[in-house]
Amino acid sequence: MHDITYKDFAQEHFLAAKYAPENTVSAFSFSKIFGMAGLRLGAVVSTPENIDAIRNVIINDVGTNMIAQCGAIAALKSKPDWIDRVKQTTLDNQKIIKECVDEIDGVFLPVYPSSANMMAIDLSGAGIDPEDMSTYLIEKKVFTRQGSYTSKRFGDRYLRVSFSIAPEKVKVFAREFKLAVEALRTK
Repeated sequence: MHDITYKDFAQEHFLAAKYAPENTVSAFSFSKIFGMAGLRLGAVVSTPENIDAIRNVIINDVGTNMIAQCGAIAALKSKPDWIDRVKQTTLDNQKIIKECVDEIDGVFLPVYPSSANMMAIDLSGAGIDPEDMSTYLIEKKVFTRQGSYTSKRFGDRYLRVSFSIAPEKVKVFAREFKLAVEALRTK
């Protein structure tokens, strides 16, 4: 099973199906690079035999409407017009976050650069609970997610930050994040 939802954000992507086409099931979503999360649109791609084998275990056949399908077709057709700009924006936004994080003692990026549209900021060295950080930032109109949203095992260590947004908003995050660290570290 190869989830390729974030493939377009990666600097270099390796498609598992290219190397093991008979044994790979690829799952793709329009939610990230196309910004169509609310439409619940995606695909599962594999050999007819693999699709037949998994068809019986589908637990949620949501389907989608014609408007979503037309939007997906338009997104695929127009992708060459905007994909490079989106990728460059997300790379530049990661740099803004990295520069911010590098200035603060006790926090770090476990993975940089990210091959997705979000990254984790480890707060454990600063003694800050990610849930407290997320709550603090939302009060400043900055949306992040505490790590427990994605990991029960390590979620108490990190904050998850998305960066496929306008650079000005990432700069707001960087400013507010520094202030939040100062405020929460002193508690």
